[in-house]
Amino acid sequence: MNDLREQVSIDGLVVLPQIDEAKFLRTARSLGTPHPHPDAEKSGRTVIRPDGRAGVPGLGFTFSSLTPHTDRSRHARPPRFLGIHLVHQDATTGGFPRFVDLNLVTANLEEKDLDRLRLKERDGPGMLPVRLGRDAGFRYRDDDVWALDGPGPLVGEFRRRMDQATQTVDWLHSGDAYVVDNHRYAHGRTSIASPQRTAVRILIDATDTATSDASPASTDSDTGVSS
Repeated sequence: MNDLREQVSIDGLVVLPQIDEAKFLRTARSLGTPHPHPDAEKSGRTVIRPDGRAGVPGLGFTFSSLTPHTDRSRHARPPRFLGIHLVHQDATTGGFPRFVDLNLVTANLEEKDLDRLRLKERDGPGMLPVRLGRDAGFRYRDDDVWALDGPGPLVGEFRRRMDQATQTVDWLHSGDAYVVDNHRYAHGRTSIASPQRTAVRILIDATDTATSDASPASTDSDTGVSS
C-alpha cells in the first residue's frame, strides 16, 4: 500500500469510501505495526461506542463531543497513523468527525514561537513540547486534562486558528473509513445522539518509527480520549 502511504503523507487525510471492516484493517496494517492501546484488542482493533463508561477512561466512550486532538499525545512518539471505520454513522447518530490540519494552523508561525508552545497537564507536573521535532509533526490536546501552554498572545492566536480551521464532516456514512497522519491532523467529533453510533479504530506505528506504548513521555494515567 505504498500509494496509500504516499497519499496520506501528502494530504494528511484519506477517505476510504464503502470499505468492509476486514479490508479496512488490512489496509491500515499495511502502513506499519498496530500501536498497542489499553482499550484495544491484541490485534490493535478498538470498538468505540457510547457504552456508559462515563468518562472512565475517557470521553471517547460517552455521548460527549471531543475537542480535536492527536491520539496518544502524551507519549514520546505517538503513533503515526490513525484509522477509523464508521460501522454505524448517519444523520441520526451524531458523532460527526471533525478534522484540523495542524500544518494549516501553524502556517507562518515563526520557528521560535512553535518551540515555545507546550502541552501542560492540568492536574499534574506533565509538560510536553507541541512539536515532535523539526519537520516531524505535532502533538496536540487542549481539554480538561492537558492544556495548550505558552505566551498568552501566542496561545490565543493558536486557539483562534484551531477554531477557524476545524471542519465538521457530515457526509461520511456507515461503511466509510478514513486514515489520517496523526502527526499532522487533529481529529475529534460532535456529540453523539444515538447509542447505535459505532466506530472501529486502529492506531499504526510507521515501520521506520515504531515505538512501544510502554515508553510514555510522562507518568500520567492514560485518559483514553478516543473518536
